Amino acid sequence: MAEQFVQSHIRSLALFAQLTPQQIGVIASIVQVLRFDPGQLVVQEGQPTQGMFLFVGGRAILTKRGSNGMEDRMGAVEAGQYTDEAALYSSGIETTSLRIVETAIVLLLPRSAFVQLVSRYPEIRANVRVQSADVTKRETGVKLFKGQRDDETVLHVWRRHWWAVARYGWIALVIALALFVFALVIAGSAPVLALGAAGLAVVIPGAIGMYLYFEWQNDSIVLSDQRIVRIWNQLIGFENTLSEIPLDRVLEVNVTIPPGDPLARLFQYGSVYVRTAGEAANMTLPMMPQPLQVQSSIFTQRDRFRDHLEQHKRDTVRDDVVQALGLAPDQPQQTATAHVSRHDSTIGLPFIRTKFVATNGDLIYRKHSTVWIQGVMLPALAVFASFVVMFLSVLVSAFPLHGVIGIAAGMFLLIISAVWFYFADWDWRNDLFIIG
Repeated sequence: MAEQFVQSHIRSLALFAQLTPQQIGVIASIVQVLRFDPGQLVVQEGQPTQGMFLFVGGRAILTKRGSNGMEDRMGAVEAGQYTDEAALYSSGIETTSLRIVETAIVLLLPRSAFVQLVSRYPEIRANVRVQSADVTKRETGVKLFKGQRDDETVLHVWRRHWWAVARYGWIALVIALALFVFALVIAGSAPVLALGAAGLAVVIPGAIGMYLYFEWQNDSIVLSDQRIVRIWNQLIGFENTLSEIPLDRVLEVNVTIPPGDPLARLFQYGSVYVRTAGEAANMTLPMMPQPLQVQSSIFTQRDRFRDHLEQHKRDTVRDDVVQALGLAPDQPQQTATAHVSRHDSTIGLPFIRTKFVATNGDLIYRKHSTVWIQGVMLPALAVFASFVVMFLSVLVSAFPLHGVIGIAAGMFLLIISAVWFYFADWDWRNDLFIIG
């Protein structure tokens, strides 16, 4: 009952206007219901901010301590209004005090719990609307896929079952085993070549595993409140495919569990077929996890979308009648809002920037540049050493690895150190702190 009470009040906030009922329920699970008596302070000037406060009932006044030591009244917050929205996005210090003058029921959305929640549910983060200076304009959050519309709400993001790529792992294992056996066979007669084969037994299977993972990671199926989008990328052929089906064109959604594949029932995956009126627009989603749930989600949103279209038609007819009769349309009420300001700034050299603003407005931080230097120092020295080995093997006849063996050893060391350098740089570059 308490959660339904919270949902009934937060769903009217402009901040959550684009969230689905299920997403509203997730937000409601972290909201705290508080009661204050007259004279109590909800927040105190000079104390750290806690989160956003929504007044369900009661009344409070905003005060600020003046230079004479007296508190000056700055405003009031009443039932249906909220304050401290900016505290959801960044920590800060309260600039005013909020004192209760009439017994109040207040909903608190804590910042720490809100940040953890949106990190777990990216679709919620993408659909939360941050208030701008003009209450009639809203800026969207981070878009979950290329081509997402400004007025589009992402409901689900699916990827193929992990077995879709794990089933090819035997290729990497066979190559690794073959190279290790080859290295053991020639270890006595050609130790340098055996060392190179052992190194390749690690590098080649690792590269295959990375390719399979990124091939799986870059493919996704998105269900929004308007359409189904299938995003398919092939890394080897540099082919990117994006196909979509509007929800109002969906006629059938069928699920097939491969009867001859026992792993399909063990791991619970299957194929989902989305049918439309024309054959050209049909969509096949292979090896989807929990396919029956995918089918149910698509049907539910399709029916909801059709109901929305019908309601829109009825509203259009009503507006035409109102206009024909010369009546004034209803004016929507606006709630109290808070504002979020952004300051563009960039710190660091272009290739090792530690602070910059993304194209979508997010402020992004990386670890200090000295952390990057520490990470890449050893692999950079290894790259330098590989060139030294190849240089000495060609020009210095007294060098122990003179000739072809030295060049081969230098090339092998160069490959290993270059891969090492790449991963050290990648680890630093992708360790981000994002303020959305």
